[in-house]
Amino acid sequence: MDQVSVSALAPDVTIPARNRRLFLTPASLRVVLIAAAAAATGLAWFVTRDDLPANPDAELIRVLQFMTLAKGLIGAGALWMLSIRFRYPTAPRHAFAYIAGAAIMASGPGAMWTTAHIILGSVLFYAGLGVIVMLALTDGSAKWKPRSSGA
Repeated sequence: MDQVSVSALAPDVTIPARNRRLFLTPASLRVVLIAAAAAATGLAWFVTRDDLPANPDAELIRVLQFMTLAKGLIGAGALWMLSIRFRYPTAPRHAFAYIAGAAIMASGPGAMWTTAHIILGSVLFYAGLGVIVMLALTDGSAKWKPRSSGA
C-alpha cells in the first residue's frame, strides 16, 4: 500500500507514501503559524523600540498607533484564514511559504508601533499579505477554495 488515508481531515484525501514523513498535521501547522507571527511581531517591536521620533506629536502618535492596530486586526484576520486553510492537507513547501508570509506580515505592526519605522512596517505588512494572497490564489488544493457559480 503506497498511500495513507487522512480520514480525520478529509475522507477522500490520501497522501502518497513518499510524502508521509513530510506531512504536517493541521494542529502543528496552526501552532507554528501563531508562534512565528508572535515571534516576528515581538522581534520587530524589540528591535525598533528605542527609535522614537525626536519631537513626537501626541495626536499624530495616537493616529499612527490606531492605524497600526487596524493593520494588526487585518493581520489577525489573515492568520484566522490561514488556520482555516491548514485544516486541509497542505504541501510542505506551501505551508512554509504561508508561515513565512504570515511572519513577514506580522512583523509590520510590530515595527510600526513606535512610529519611527512607519514605511518599513508598511512595506513588511503589505509584502507578507501579498505573499499570502498570491499563494492562496495559486495553491493547487481546490478542496478549500469556494466553488464558482458556474455562470
